[in-house]
Amino acid sequence: MSTIWLLVVSACSSSPPEEEPPGDPTAVGGAEWRLHEAEPSIVVVQWLQRVDGPAVVQWRRGTEEWSEFRVPEAVAGLNSARVLGVPLGSTVSWQVDTPSGAVPGLRPIQATPAPPGLDSIRVEGDVNAGGWPDGALLLTRTFGHTSWVVLLNESGRVVWARSTGGAGWSGPVVSRSGTHLLYTEESASDDWELSLQITEVTLDGVQRSMGVPNGQEYIVELGDGRLAWTGYFGEVHTVRFDDPTPQVLWSCATDWPEGHGYDPYYGGYGLCEATSLVLDEQRDELVMAFPDKLAVVAIDAVDGSTRWWTGNVPMGLPIEPGSVTLDRVRVTGARGQLEWVTADGEGSAWQAFDVDEDALRRTDVRRLDTDSWGLHAKRQADGTLLTSKDGEITCLGEEGEVLWRLKRDGATFSEASWVTEPTQLLADP
Repeated sequence: MSTIWLLVVSACSSSPPEEEPPGDPTAVGGAEWRLHEAEPSIVVVQWLQRVDGPAVVQWRRGTEEWSEFRVPEAVAGLNSARVLGVPLGSTVSWQVDTPSGAVPGLRPIQATPAPPGLDSIRVEGDVNAGGWPDGALLLTRTFGHTSWVVLLNESGRVVWARSTGGAGWSGPVVSRSGTHLLYTEESASDDWELSLQITEVTLDGVQRSMGVPNGQEYIVELGDGRLAWTGYFGEVHTVRFDDPTPQVLWSCATDWPEGHGYDPYYGGYGLCEATSLVLDEQRDELVMAFPDKLAVVAIDAVDGSTRWWTGNVPMGLPIEPGSVTLDRVRVTGARGQLEWVTADGEGSAWQAFDVDEDALRRTDVRRLDTDSWGLHAKRQADGTLLTSKDGEITCLGEEGEVLWRLKRDGATFSEASWVTEPTQLLADP
């Protein structure tokens, strides 16, 4: 039985009646539902219960096992809650389990239809074999003819979807506060300085967006609330929603290590272009990969000063033990250890490193059975590796075995991540 914890939208407390009053079907124990006005992926349910105490909204298709949505602070009287997790396009029977008994749904819930093509995602393997956190939803972006930010359940069903209004390749992320999703998309503006759009949104549709100079679409939220991304010409931009004037934090033209490798004739395009950007929160530094230069560079996340570099750049940190070719290098994580994916003569590999003042010390290497082009791989808290490439998201065990895969034919997935507290992504009532 899957479980997602809920927030109560509203609760109108009243003294519990000695007898259930006649008349209003809701008052005599029925429960009603409607689709959320701003975000129809969310179902709003309403019921009456006799005493204070936690309630559980349960639903299922046919004779399938019940799925649960818990409301820990329900009260005696009329309650209303936003339910996240009903698969789009499904019709389900449902009820509300309260301290004084079950309240039946008066009519089946008919979820909003799934967008075209998003009902074809399938699971291969067994998610119970490991790698799927209890109660978590998988956050990713998928694109075929159109681009969608989606949340998927353990059956591969879409439970929340939002069109990104144009092309978009990078994965969405959860804000540091845990209350919003952040993603980038093409802006409708013809102005280059406003051609990339950064959007912040809650799951129930509270949104704000801003246009910024174009560049790579990977967005990183810094500790002080600034948002950072890399431009096409070898620079790192930062901006705030409350001050949408972009600032240049770092630039190949002025800050490249030892002054090597920047060709102003080409404006840096293709020669000094970072294809990935991650934040190391422990060290408060941004780490970028430059595959055309076979290099990785880290900068101070506050003042932009260059801290260290490695690869095909003089005076960089050595990699121990041995060496590694940074062909098609892509930095994928930096929480405690630096992670990247590279290509070599045997295919591709994910590697992890400790970073100190003298060297990058390799602690783990895992061979991957796919080419590194467009590949994203990141170690999860349980030691599994979550990879995405083309139309597949794959969970690999610590020995490299495939635990399960999500597939969508004729489409592509961005990098994926877990949403373990989805109700925090709902706006306050």
